[in-house]
Amino acid sequence: AHAVAAGLAGGAAVGGAAAEPGRVCDLGAGGGVPGLVVALDHPSVSITLLDRSERCCAFLDRAVDDLGLADRVEVLLADAADAAHEPDHRGAYDVVLSRSFGPPAATAECGAALLGTGGLLVVSEPPAVERSRWPPAPLAGLGLELERRVGPEPNFVVLRLVSPCPAGRPRPWAQIVKRPLY
Repeated sequence: AHAVAAGLAGGAAVGGAAAEPGRVCDLGAGGGVPGLVVALDHPSVSITLLDRSERCCAFLDRAVDDLGLADRVEVLLADAADAAHEPDHRGAYDVVLSRSFGPPAATAECGAALLGTGGLLVVSEPPAVERSRWPPAPLAGLGLELERRVGPEPNFVVLRLVSPCPAGRPRPWAQIVKRPLY
């Protein structure tokens, strides 16, 4: 878990973000990796653990309390596509981390809307990943560009938000899944 979290957090530094970004969102936090590990390893960072599963969020709430992180780690029970339109979350993050959130197009669409301009989307990738998973034209339509690929272990991509994500993005989750951008 530490290797994955270190790799994802390191991807932000490798990508050119400040060594300690102010606000980080773990997109589809699930069991808390990498978000909780990053919170433990980086005590000056505020983290939002975002997940739409009540069960996962209940677990995360307990973990945050047990680890003494409640002062700087928020558990947000919400659909990422909905949260990305809320004023407290849209464009509010310096770094968005993603590990097993969804297909690349869905991850890019939801992640871009959560980032402030200049922010980084750091995505854990499977081994031997195809380069076509992050095509430049659709990413540009979201305001993103591929900053770099890091690997082989851990393997991840770093995308930078170079212009604000368009107001109509992300679309509702059902549309994202039914008609991916790429």
